[in-house]
Amino acid sequence: MTKEQLIKRLQDKKIDTDKNTITMEDVEGLTRDELVQILEEDHGIITDYAEEYGEPGYENNGKTILFGDWNYISHEVFEWLEEEYELEWLDEWIINYNDSKAFRTAPNSWGWMQSFFLNDDLDPIAIKGNEREYLEVGGFINNCGSIVANVDEEVMEKLGFVRIDQDDHCSGWYNHCEMPCEFTEKNIPQELLSNKKIEYVFYSEGKSQFAISWSVWVRADEKILKELGVIDGK
Repeated sequence: MTKEQLIKRLQDKKIDTDKNTITMEDVEGLTRDELVQILEEDHGIITDYAEEYGEPGYENNGKTILFGDWNYISHEVFEWLEEEYELEWLDEWIINYNDSKAFRTAPNSWGWMQSFFLNDDLDPIAIKGNEREYLEVGGFINNCGSIVANVDEEVMEKLGFVRIDQDDHCSGWYNHCEMPCEFTEKNIPQELLSNKKIEYVFYSEGKSQFAISWSVWVRADEKILKELGVIDGK
């Protein structure tokens, strides 16, 4: 069978997720690039690609990252493709097309926290290196219903925030957990908030299967912070 016939046979193959997945027998005689083209153009299995990971902890080592529904190819074909490409599930990632970087949108562990935010143009941007914009765009300031994640404490301090206390608090299914909004009502003078003389954010200290740990950081002028006992009043 000629190369053209092999390609035409795979292009015309009827596939489904129950029986007729693409097997190594189907791709025999084809290159990985030829298979990728068929999966994208003829079967719609590959839906997108990126040149880099923006997600911390991932390395593609120069391989193009392909996104698709891999239920339609066999495990052997999947592993064969992965020798030259990185394969990811289409519904677990988002791509910034300006710099061709991919970020996870779905957890891969209990402790996973989102590493990107959407800017004003709705492009996914890495939090790291853009923390000031992240806080401003994300609606975290004076919002007890949201929590800052993936920002180093040193960066929080550079942005003018100070931690209220050294205790970790939590929200979740445990008896010792508490409601964030109740915490701010008890510990931050509401008149200061109303007069815009103080700002607060909830800061992630980690999470488990049934709870999330947090601390509260505030930003105000030095006099107010001293009066509240947040910093040394000497």
